[in-house]
Amino acid sequence: MKLKVENSDIQTHVRILQDVIKRMASNSASCKTWCITIIAAILVLAIDNTQPSTILVGLLVAFLFFLLDAYYLSLERDFREKYNRFVRNLHDDKANVSEVYDLAIPNDRWHRGLATICACFSFSVIGFYGVLVLGLLLMKSVLLT
Repeated sequence: MKLKVENSDIQTHVRILQDVIKRMASNSASCKTWCITIIAAILVLAIDNTQPSTILVGLLVAFLFFLLDAYYLSLERDFREKYNRFVRNLHDDKANVSEVYDLAIPNDRWHRGLATICACFSFSVIGFYGVLVLGLLLMKSVLLT
């Protein structure tokens, strides 16, 4: 059965995929926001108590949010690939009914782990957290002097 772009089911399916992609991007942005907030609080404590070792907690927080952010980015990439494939098939008249409302993405542990590791090397992840970690290390060396 040939699917038509004007079909409300098709438009709903595309909208659902777009909403999931937006949610993953929003979760990624929230990771960065929460990480900055928590690390700022840790830095205040470290400066107030003059204890550079407190910054190690900040490094742990940054690492955990780094992994969580990369995980959300890997999910976003998989859903974006699913969206692009569906739209491409739809315009090439290759889309079929079984694809409509199918939101499943590869989610076995190997795929998710590899996708998350690949996302770790994204500029939006490594750039943000790399600068954050460098700032924490610089702050620690300043507090030691």
